[in-house]
Amino acid sequence: TLAAEAASEGAWYRFGQQRLADTPLVRGVDFPKVGLTEARWDDGALHLQLSAATPTDLGTRTTFEVVGLTPVSGWGASGGHDTVISETAEGTLRIETTVDPAPITVRQAG
Repeated sequence: TLAAEAASEGAWYRFGQQRLADTPLVRGVDFPKVGLTEARWDDGALHLQLSAATPTDLGTRTTFEVVGLTPVSGWGASGGHDTVISETAEGTLRIETTVDPAPITVRQAG
């Protein structure tokens, strides 16, 4: 049964590894200064929401990356404040934005 399979040794690890291998990931978040209260893929778009550790961190600039996108070119962002997207030489998507709770949506143009 499904319950027995889910309870088997290593089942959750295997499930987690499969999901991580198949889904692009956000990395390089400036934690603990910056946190992600949302990082969710929905219908081909990445929905992000940042949080600041302290009030003095609000309004500062931060940078993080999204790895595992195929293709990595042609992505844009809406929302957020002064969000800039660029492609790195390593083939990752670099996102630079202001630490602010305004939602950011990253999607491929077109």
